[in-house]
Amino acid sequence: MANLQLEHQVQEIVAILARSEKPVTMVALRKSAGSKGFDEALKQAIDERSIYEHPKARSRVFWREPWRPEPRIVELCGKKPLSLSEMHKQAQIKTLPKKQLDDAVRGLMAEGSLAQVHAFSRNRPKKGTRFATPAVCRQILQRTIQELTDYYSGVGVKAEVAPQPTVKASDDSDEERVTASLRAIEAREAVAVVIADVWSKSGLPKDRFDRAALGLYRRGVVVLHRHDDPFLVSEEQRNELLTDGEGRYYVGISWTYSG
Repeated sequence: MANLQLEHQVQEIVAILARSEKPVTMVALRKSAGSKGFDEALKQAIDERSIYEHPKARSRVFWREPWRPEPRIVELCGKKPLSLSEMHKQAQIKTLPKKQLDDAVRGLMAEGSLAQVHAFSRNRPKKGTRFATPAVCRQILQRTIQELTDYYSGVGVKAEVAPQPTVKASDDSDEERVTASLRAIEAREAVAVVIADVWSKSGLPKDRFDRAALGLYRRGVVVLHRHDDPFLVSEEQRNELLTDGEGRYYVGISWTYSG
């Protein structure tokens, strides 16, 4: 009987988060699910990975999707260059296992959302230990060029700057098409829509759509909702799902909740 009551409480907690359009605090979750047996049921739901705890400074918060560190890393490294050890001291990130932080940083570098900040000695790059967003790296480059220009102009040397070619940022434009398509279908936060509908509306080739949507996901712009068992559907249906190339398939997409 006790086991049945516990299982019922677990199912109620999972159902509350399934109905919610945003992460739920533990206080609100306990109030909705009932306090009797709540702590044990909450622990079981977390152990079963039916729900996930998201790191917050002041309260415990839970959601049906796991918390991803990438948006927080990009936010921090968009202010100034940071080393892995410096990142690990920051709020939310400090609870993250160091290997998971390292993997997240490597993934962000691979997709171009972060870059390693190098120094230069004798015309050769000296590998740096800090990471920054491309915007911060451009600021560092511009500042360095200006400092060199100021120095050499003081000794009578005038810099001749070659015109820079215009480069089309196809990845940026692909992401804009994905966000525009999602907004046209659903503008509200945390309301999932079928990802195949967004792909169809974007008009992008599948590989470019997947790459753009994953980039938005890793930066925290959107949330991707995984398919529970993609190999139970036909190959044709599975090909319409978004895949990250690592065995994970996503059936839905929504705007990230900002509250």
